[in-house]
Amino acid sequence: MKNKLIIGAKSVTAAEKAGSKNGCRAKKSAGLYTSAKSKFAFAVLYLFCFALPIHALAPYRIKGEVSAGSDTAFYEYGCVALTFYNASKRTVRKFSVVVFLSGNDEIISFSNENPIVFECDENVAPRTAVRREFGLDDYISEMQDEACQIDFLYVSKIEYDDGGVWEDPYGVHAM
Repeated sequence: MKNKLIIGAKSVTAAEKAGSKNGCRAKKSAGLYTSAKSKFAFAVLYLFCFALPIHALAPYRIKGEVSAGSDTAFYEYGCVALTFYNASKRTVRKFSVVVFLSGNDEIISFSNENPIVFECDENVAPRTAVRREFGLDDYISEMQDEACQIDFLYVSKIEYDDGGVWEDPYGVHAM
């Protein structure tokens, strides 16, 4: 009886070395390992693309709308009204906004200036918003019957009070 227990113990030890807990031989599969790696890679990709929005990394939030018509004190054809929110912990000294406009038929009469760049020289405290209107009279040669709309809007450069500069020349953080 003593011999049987020793033989049984040796076979269990051999089975454990082979990777099986129930005494049956099991072949390690490279397919399962590759599948686990690809699932992990997919989870990381999903996290960076969808769960962590890229605008959360930008030091600002911006919203804009186009107003058509005339306000003789400010503009003749229309204006772009922008709301800029400073999401950083530093005071903004100056920022530049890039706006692409289009009409319903995707064509609008500009003086070869698409995109339009507006600069705002105003101090914006951390975690506060500022609203500014920029006239389009210098960019529109004639106003169309249908209203134009904002296609693409982003902040291309932010200058801070402490001398720091944040730039996004290609609109990666566009809203």
